[in-house]
Amino acid sequence: MSSPALQPILESFDQVAPFSTEFGTPDSEAVPIILENVTQQELKYKLLMAKGFVQGALRDHSQGNSSRYNELIGELLLKPNLPNAPSTVQLYVWMETLADCVSQLGLSCYELVVAVLRVDWSVRSVKFVNAYIRFMKNVVSAHTFYVVPILDVIAEGFRYRPQLPPYNTTTRSVAYARYHDALQDILTLVPIAACSLYVAIQRHMPFRQRSTADQVAYTKNILDVMDYVPTLRRQIIPLLVDHLIKIDGHIQIELDDVEEDVEFDTYNMNFDDDYQSVNSDSESDNSDDDISNDGSEVDSDFEDKEDADKHQTKHELKSMVRRLDSLMQIVFTHFSQSIRDDKRQQHQSFADANTNTSPSAGPSATSFQTEMYHILLDSFDRTVLRTLQSRYTQFLLFYICSLDTSYADGFAAHLFKHITDPLRPNVTRIAASSYIASYVARAKFMKPETIQRIVGNLSEWCISLLDKYEAETPLTRTGSNNKTTPSTEKHEVFYASIQAIMYIFCFRWRDLALEEQEDDYEDDLVMEGISDHHQNTTNATATSATTSINGKWCPGLRHVSRILTSRLHPLKVCSKPVVDQFLKVARQTSFMYLYTHVETLKGLSLSGVHVDVVSQHGARNLFYTLQTFFPFDPYNLEGSKKYIDDIYFEWIPLDDQEESDDDSEEDGSDSEDDEVDDMSAGAAAMSISPSPNHFL
Repeated sequence: MSSPALQPILESFDQVAPFSTEFGTPDSEAVPIILENVTQQELKYKLLMAKGFVQGALRDHSQGNSSRYNELIGELLLKPNLPNAPSTVQLYVWMETLADCVSQLGLSCYELVVAVLRVDWSVRSVKFVNAYIRFMKNVVSAHTFYVVPILDVIAEGFRYRPQLPPYNTTTRSVAYARYHDALQDILTLVPIAACSLYVAIQRHMPFRQRSTADQVAYTKNILDVMDYVPTLRRQIIPLLVDHLIKIDGHIQIELDDVEEDVEFDTYNMNFDDDYQSVNSDSESDNSDDDISNDGSEVDSDFEDKEDADKHQTKHELKSMVRRLDSLMQIVFTHFSQSIRDDKRQQHQSFADANTNTSPSAGPSATSFQTEMYHILLDSFDRTVLRTLQSRYTQFLLFYICSLDTSYADGFAAHLFKHITDPLRPNVTRIAASSYIASYVARAKFMKPETIQRIVGNLSEWCISLLDKYEAETPLTRTGSNNKTTPSTEKHEVFYASIQAIMYIFCFRWRDLALEEQEDDYEDDLVMEGISDHHQNTTNATATSATTSINGKWCPGLRHVSRILTSRLHPLKVCSKPVVDQFLKVARQTSFMYLYTHVETLKGLSLSGVHVDVVSQHGARNLFYTLQTFFPFDPYNLEGSKKYIDDIYFEWIPLDDQEESDDDSEEDGSDSEDDEVDDMSAGAAAMSISPSPNHFL
């Protein structure tokens, strides 16, 4: 029940002949009534009444009598579903009146402004929306301290609304566009508000458990914010990367507990449809969460709790994968569209420059894709490289690297610097080795000369470490078998680097074979910016190039034989699937034959090899933990994989003639071939990151 002071105002709102309810008269179709149905004379009367009430309420409030002031706040805070809630016409009159009184809405009227900001405005009529935005613009112009609560309301508006209210007159997409319009107007008036905007965006970022629709809607909206607030790109992109990492890593943890296949689906990306949960059994289920929390439905379908838990885990996993796939797709889509728009704008700038002598005409100094490359590279160092359970997030950088040769080469050089930097922790250097191996192996856009340079630099790096080891470590003997026993923990980076070479060779051996005219170009083997590594190693048995099935191998491979047969015994320490596949490919391509050498290592025991133990210093064998981590294993998110398929190098087996070797191999090679045959063939054999095969 309204107070006596406010009652005459409310009664005046009801004295409108054309309609009795907000959704039309009994004689009309069920079409939402817009404010234009109210005559100008009627509006003037209502505005005059409201102005008198508001002015009096604010005056009394400033003098210590807040009764009418509190009545106005109570009116604005009434829930829309209550029978006495204000209609759109009533709210419009209040907005217009308050917009003209903003000079009086100082800090003492903070509660009133907050009440206005809690009004549901974005789905109402156009005229009301314009009045509401005018109020926000006026109030921030008069009092900048209201910027923070207003930005908070706008950021919250970027979230997905599971159900639209009865007074809705539009779609979710239009409502989102209205929030963006309001935000741009406010940023035009108060440019420094961009700093507070990021805080609001960060605060309202959905938790990873929230629905796919909520996640995707919010992500798309904050990506759209970057289009007109480019200064926030360096904050929003890392925020999204961190968010994706949380979901991505959680999926990998859950997958380790699932022993059977899980079917995944995709989200249709239509924000104007009512969202259906992946657990929904009926169209009426519009739950805001993908995941059922009570578990009662699951428990009723299973005889024991263990089966129920497994079933619930599969449902949760299905939701999380759907969520990650949708988020990756929306980010890829934004990147693709923004890059096209940026190039179109630059082309237009070039065209304008031909007809305009103004020095301002011309392309932008930094393109969108270049900025994204540097931002993602920073995020990679800060978050991704340190997250060993990330499975898909790193493909954002993979995609950007495919757009320009300088990005592709730059990322490889960046990883190499990580590997060779003694000031970085070993876990970072080993992870970088896994990344460079998987990246070079899988990047279809990588040019052969670049692959050869990378392999050459890794080889030179390994030789420098080997020379240092042999110079500092005297040859020791154990028993009568003349086998050395180095400590593998001290040489983890070395093993990770040579494993990277073997892994790359298995995938890209065709790019490491030279054409005849390419025989003499050894100077090209040093990657730009990292040419200060050991170059003058002596190897009496190494030649500048060895013969391949297609001709000669690039000079970068000349040290591989010495490294693999060295006293550090990398063939004994590195990942067995990688070693086995390398031995097979190396033999079939006539690169080298090492099965006899492998036979001599069978009786050798090295400390820390293939044992997940904690050392006396409390540190795990890092290389053992990471030796089967290849972060660019096949991309299997159905909705977003279309952005990766064309730039991704799939495993190509040797042709049938090469695959069928003679049976007259050494005894040792027979056993090794048997072990290789036992592994999954082709791509599966080289997609060996420790996660379930049904997902990877």
